[in-house]
Amino acid sequence: MKKAIVLLLLSLLLPFGAWAEEADFAGAPGNIIHYDVNNKRFELSDYVQVAKEYPPIESLKGPVLVVFGAHWCEPCKELMKQLQARRAELDEAKVQVFYIHIDDVDIGEFERDSKEIKALVKEMAAGESYQGVRLLLAGDLQEAQAWMDDPSFNALPGAVMLAASGEVHERCGLKDFDAALGRFLEAVKPAAAESEGE
Repeated sequence: MKKAIVLLLLSLLLPFGAWAEEADFAGAPGNIIHYDVNNKRFELSDYVQVAKEYPPIESLKGPVLVVFGAHWCEPCKELMKQLQARRAELDEAKVQVFYIHIDDVDIGEFERDSKEIKALVKEMAAGESYQGVRLLLAGDLQEAQAWMDDPSFNALPGAVMLAASGEVHERCGLKDFDAALGRFLEAVKPAAAESEGE
């Protein structure tokens, strides 16, 4: 009887293992699914390739910059100022920017995904540094660690820059952000120019 139970469990786990490998396609550690400040569902897989069997939506497909931050985080605000200083270049390269608010490092003030955090993030969205940025709610540190490819990552902000193929070009914090963003923009600009010429 015990042997039958073990075999049954193994048969259930093997397909999951195969799926998990697929989710690691092209460097992306999987999909990101959140709701934004307007309560609209967001899926990263609509914008970039995160698994072979789920191509992005053609009209949305393109390079993406994902920022992990929080409303109380001063270095996060500085990163967003640096990002906005390159707004024209981001627009030219058609880079879409998403900011995931990490609720569970919120210094214990509020519960994750609480209405207080939603109000604070909505207030952030109205600020100059967040223009052209879609703010997403209810992020968690484990998700940020997976995307930063660092299980010990806990110092916000973090930024991940992806090509439409799902390839991760850059992962960085505030210190290296401007230089990393410059390299990323150089890498994705030719692709943007080619798509305009088609």
